[in-house]
Order: sequence, then structure tokens, then C-alpha cells
Amino acid sequence: MRALALALVAALALLLLADARSAAAAGVDGVADQNLGLWNGDITTASGSSDPFPSYFAQAWVGPPAPVHIAYARFVTAPDTVAQGGTCEQNLLRWYAYATQTLHVTPVISVWQVAEGGCANGGVPSSAKYTSDIQQLLATLASTGTPLRYLEAWNEPNSSGVSASAAAGFWRDAASICASDGCTALAGGLVDNDPDQGGQRFNPGCAGLTWNRVFKPYEAAYVRALNGQTPAIWAFHPYYAVNCEQPGSVTAFASGLPTAAPSQIWFTEVGAWECRL
Repeated sequence: MRALALALVAALALLLLADARSAAAAGVDGVADQNLGLWNGDITTASGSSDPFPSYFAQAWVGPPAPVHIAYARFVTAPDTVAQGGTCEQNLLRWYAYATQTLHVTPVISVWQVAEGGCANGGVPSSAKYTSDIQQLLATLASTGTPLRYLEAWNEPNSSGVSASAAAGFWRDAASICASDGCTALAGGLVDNDPDQGGQRFNPGCAGLTWNRVFKPYEAAYVRALNGQTPAIWAFHPYYAVNCEQPGSVTAFASGLPTAAPSQIWFTEVGAWECRL
């Protein structure tokens, strides 16, 4: 059976990645993989049977009929997925149906200038284009019968050439749309493998890490650009917390958030550095 070496992050996730029901939930809420429906291969269960991994995952990790261990699943796509149409839109809708109708988990959609999954890289949109794209995206998802509840405004802006002010602007746009569409916009989406640290290697201990040269100034500029608004949920991708098996980037991120109102921190992307059978 596949196991992910995420002991530290799993512990942090139980503490930080939550909605109101998580205090009573068992397991980790928030493991996501946009290729979830495409996983292949078999696993040998304790009874000795050989089962397809997607089927085993759906039965043993998620449910059915209600989530057992995992409550959320996340998918990254282009903001103009519906406008692009074709395989870009089809892949999203196929995943959305699988997440909501088969796994019965709560979907979280994250957008950026992605060039994968049948989508073209349309670059960083203007505020007006972003708003139009997101409105179209939410309307299309609502037409499936399951409106989107959580939208991550932009994926990893601090490592994808998006200024902090532009990223904060996308959150403001998303929050304004969600105010009338009944969803929640997740702010941040920052990743801790920024230029402060260089390349990624699995290296427990990771001596000499700092988050003060690039990461912290970016986060501070993002918070300033919110002009006093306080997002209810902040998204964070703690790759180095996993890589180094230490929570320094998580605590640094948390310390830079607005203090005017308490916020949740969700690990919307983690990344496993070790996978073993």
C-alpha cells in the first residue's frame, strides 16, 4: 500500500488545514492531485486482493458515500478554461464530476497561467479579463449542479512572475465575485521554494534556510496591497517544510498574515518527497 512520508506536514495539516468541522474529523483534510482520476496500477490489500488504485482510494481513503479521511480535493486550471474550451474545459469538468459525484469531496479550484492538461498559457490576465473569466468559470461549474465553494485566486504567484500587488488584486476580484456567488476566495497560494533557497532536493534538516530575502518581502507587499482587507483563508504550499522536515517556512508565513482578524491556513499543495510501496 502506498504511503507518503509526510509525518511533519500531516501533523501541521491537522492543526492548520481545516474548516469548522475539522476539529471532529479523523484523518487529514485536503490531499489533492489533479491527476487523481488518471492514476493507474494496482495495490495489494491486507486481504491479499489486487485492486486498481483509483478504486481503492475512493473506497478506503474517501468513502463512499461521505468523506472518511479526505474532505477536499484541488484542481489547477487556467482562469479562461471555459473560453478555451476543448480538452482544457473537458478535463476540468471530468475531474469536477469525479470529485463531486464519485468521491463526494469538496472541490477547490486554483487558477494561473497553466500550460498543461489541454490548456494554453494565456499569460497573466488584466483585472477585467480575470473577472470575466472567473465569472464564466463559476457559472459553468454551477451548471453541473454543484456550485464551487472554494476558489484559490492565483496559484504560486511568488514563483510565477506575478507581482504581489497583481496577485492581491486577483484575490480582491475573486472575493468580490464570490460575495455574490456564495464561494470563498483563498488568498496567497504562496510557495516556500522561492529563490531564497535555490533548487529542491530531499534533504532532511536543510541547514541555513532563510525566508527573509524574497519570500517575506513578497508576502508583506501582498498584505499591504489588500488595503486592510482580511481574507478568511490563506493558502500555502509548504514544499520546504516537507523537504527539510521543519516548519520554519510555515511559521514565517503565518507570522506575516494580517492580525486584524483570525485567518485559517490551508495547505492546498504539499508535494511528497518520498513515496514507497
